[in-house]
Order: sequence, then structure tokens, then C-alpha cells
Amino acid sequence: MLYEVIETDFIQHKIHFLTAEKPTSVKEIASVIRIKPASALHYIVNMRRKNMIALDHVKRTTPFIQSLGD
Repeated sequence: MLYEVIETDFIQHKIHFLTAEKPTSVKEIASVIRIKPASALHYIVNMRRKNMIALDHVKRTTPFIQSLGD
């Protein structure tokens, strides 16, 4: 269980770092982190609930995510 908590925190930190400078698509986040897009979306939804990131815009059907704060 501790491993899962650490892994989740690590992945969320990566997502926060990737989206800090510019809005990034879910597919691009998944590709860089090397996880499935569905998994990336799961992390993003949880991070959104915690107000760590926000939806910046949608281009066609692709959401772009931007981190909030530091």
C-alpha cells in the first residue's frame, strides 16, 4: 500500500511539472510519463478534485491541462 501512495505522488508530481509551463494534452502527458492515456486521465481527474490542475482548453476533442500554483 505504501508503494501505491508513493507511486501516485510521484506520477502526480510529474504531471504537475509537465503542465506547469504550458497546457499539455492528456495523450502527451501519458506518452511522456509512459503510462496509458486512461491511467493519465485517472490521475488528472484526481488532481483536478484537489485543485492541483485545471482544464485550460479543449482542441477538437482533446483536453489540455494546466497546473495551478507552484
